[in-house]
Amino acid sequence: YGGNYALLLGNIGDDNLQWETSNKLDVGFSMQFLNNITIDFDYYNTKTSSLVFAVPQGPSTGIGSLVTNAGAMRNQGVELAIGADIIRRKNFVWNTNFNFTYAKNEVVELANGVTEIYGSSENNITIPGYSVGQLYVYPTGGIDSETGQRVFYGPNGEWTRLDMSTGSPTWYLKDGTVYQGDFERVRAGNTLPTYFGGWTNTFRFYGVDITLFLQYSGGNWIYNGTGASLSDYRWWNNSMDVYNNYWKEPGDNAKYPKPYYGDNYSNGSAMEISDWIERGDYLRVKNICVGYTFNTKKWNKKLGISSLRLYVQCQNALTLTGYSGLDPETNSMTGDMILSGGFDKNTLPQARTWTGGLNITL
Repeated sequence: YGGNYALLLGNIGDDNLQWETSNKLDVGFSMQFLNNITIDFDYYNTKTSSLVFAVPQGPSTGIGSLVTNAGAMRNQGVELAIGADIIRRKNFVWNTNFNFTYAKNEVVELANGVTEIYGSSENNITIPGYSVGQLYVYPTGGIDSETGQRVFYGPNGEWTRLDMSTGSPTWYLKDGTVYQGDFERVRAGNTLPTYFGGWTNTFRFYGVDITLFLQYSGGNWIYNGTGASLSDYRWWNNSMDVYNNYWKEPGDNAKYPKPYYGDNYSNGSAMEISDWIERGDYLRVKNICVGYTFNTKKWNKKLGISSLRLYVQCQNALTLTGYSGLDPETNSMTGDMILSGGFDKNTLPQARTWTGGLNITL
C-alpha cells in the first residue's frame, strides 16, 4: 500500500535438509624420552558430505538464498605438539610447549546444478577444487607511471587504465581508444590459514614467574578494505599515506593514482581490486604475564595468609606482520565466517589490555 509491501517472503525451509556426515581417518602417536620431553603427532583426513550452506537462488524465487545440503568438503593435515622441561633446578625452572598445525581445505563438490556459492557479497566465492571462501575481486596492476591512473585487466588480459577526470569511470586501452568490454572478478587467494599454532614458555626464578605465549598463523590472504576506504577520494579522506604517495608527475612509481575528487573507483571502494590483497601471516605476543610470589613462611601467623602472589599481564602486547591493516586476525563478515572470510573493512583491531591483581590464599 502506498508503494510499500504488505507481505514480504524473507526465506523458506528445505524439507529435504539433512545432517552433515563425516568420514574421518585419524592416526598418530605419543612418545616421551629423557624423562622431560613429550611429542604428540597426528595426521587427519576428514571428508564431510551433505554440507549445509546458504545457496543463492534465482531472482524469480523471491528469496536471496536457501539453506540446504550443498556438496562435500575435505580437511586434511598434521598436528604436532612438543613439550619439554628445558631446565629444572631448585631455584630456576624453564618449561616450554610448542604446537604446529598444517591444514588443507578443499571443496570436493557442490550440489547438482550449483557451480559456485558466493559469500555475503560477491567478494568471496566457493568452487570445487579450492578451499572454501576464496577472495573474488577485479584484477588490477598498480598505477600507470605515465598517466597516474589505475590499471585494470579485462577478462582476456586486456590492459586498461581508469580515467576519472570527468567524474565518471572511463577505461582506455594502450592505444588511447575507449575500452568497450566488461570486467570480471577472478579468484584471488585462499582466506583460510594453511598453518597456525602457538608457543608457550614459563620461567620461574626464586619467587618470580614469567609466562610468554606466542601465537602465529599464515598461508592465507586478506582483502584490506579499510585501506581502500581510507584512500577513497571523497571528503573523508585524511590519510597521510595517500598524501605522501599519490601520483604527481610522469615517471612516478606511485602507490595511489592521480587524485580526482569524488573518485571511489580507483582505490577499491566501488570495485574491490586485487591491489589491496595482502598476506595474512603474523606472529603475535598474545599474552605475557609477570608475577611474584612472596615467601609467607616467615610472616606472622596472625595474618592468616598462607600464600600471596602479585602479578601484571598484557594481552595482545605485540604483533609482527607484513599486513598493512590494523589487525590480520579481524574479519568484517562475522555473520558468515566460512563463506566470507578474509575481508577486513573498517573493523576494529583486538585491543591491547593490561591487567593486574593479587592471588591470596588464607
